[in-house]
Amino acid sequence: MNKDELQKFKDFALRMTTVFDITEKRRKRLRYEIEHWFDCTSIEEMPESWDNGGKDEVWPLTDQVDEFFSEHIYFDKYGGYRGSFYETICCCMRSAIDVATGNWSSGVIGFTVGDIRKMYPAGIPEWVSDRLELKGNEPSDRPILL
Repeated sequence: MNKDELQKFKDFALRMTTVFDITEKRRKRLRYEIEHWFDCTSIEEMPESWDNGGKDEVWPLTDQVDEFFSEHIYFDKYGGYRGSFYETICCCMRSAIDVATGNWSSGVIGFTVGDIRKMYPAGIPEWVSDRLELKGNEPSDRPILL
C-alpha cells in the first residue's frame, strides 16, 4: 500500500462512521477505535486487501482487525463471531480498504449511494466515484456493494 492509498483508506473508514444509525457516544467510540488502529499500524504493516496481506510478513486486514479489536468479539454457540460494535468496525475497515485500493472483496452490503453522499457532503471525490462507478445521477436509495 502506498501513502496515497493509506490516506484514502483512513479517510473512507473514518467517514464511514457517519452513516450508521447509532448514538453519538457510540459513533465517537467507533471513530476513536478506528483512528487508534491507524495510529498503531505502520505503513509497512498495511495490507493490500481484506483477504490478502500482499507480502509474506503482512497479515491480511481481516486477521489484523480480528487481533486488534478482539475485545469487541463475542462468539455464538456455533463459534461464529458476534458483536454489533465489532461488525460495525469491520464494515468501516473492509469497505475502506476495498475502495482505497480497488482490491475488491465485496463483502459490505446494506449501504446506498445516499450513504456515500452523506460521507462526502461537499461532493464525492473522483477516486470514490471512479471506484464505485458512480456517474452522479444515481438515486440516493440505490443499493451499493462496498
